[in-house]
Order: sequence, then C-alpha cells, then structure tokens
Amino acid sequence: KQQEENAARKRSVEDLKRELERLEELKRLNSARARLQVYDEGEFYPEHELKSQNTELSTVMQATNQ
Repeated sequence: KQQEENAARKRSVEDLKRELERLEELKRLNSARARLQVYDEGEFYPEHELKSQNTELSTVMQATNQ
C-alpha cells in the first residue's frame, strides 16, 4: 500500500512539473508574441513613434530653455 501511495505521489509530482513547464513555455510564447506586436506596431505606425519622441524632445527643450 505504501508503495502504491509513493508511486501515486511521484506521478502527481511529475504531472505538476509537466504542467509548470507547459505554463512557463506558454509565458515565453506570450511574451514573444507581445514583443512582436510592439515591433509590428512600430513598423506599421512609425509616425506614432516619431510623434511621441518629438513630444518628449519638445518637453525636454522647454524645460532647459526656462
């Protein structure tokens, strides 16, 4: 009986490890997908990136001119 319980516990631990590995891989894939999305948005909407950079530059310039 104890051997059966140990075997069941071992299977349970192995299942949990596999699930953890699956979730970690899913997290890596989601992170990569998010990075690609940000990259693609920069590719397709470069004017948005330029506007935000120009706005930031204007703010810095105004602060230094005062």
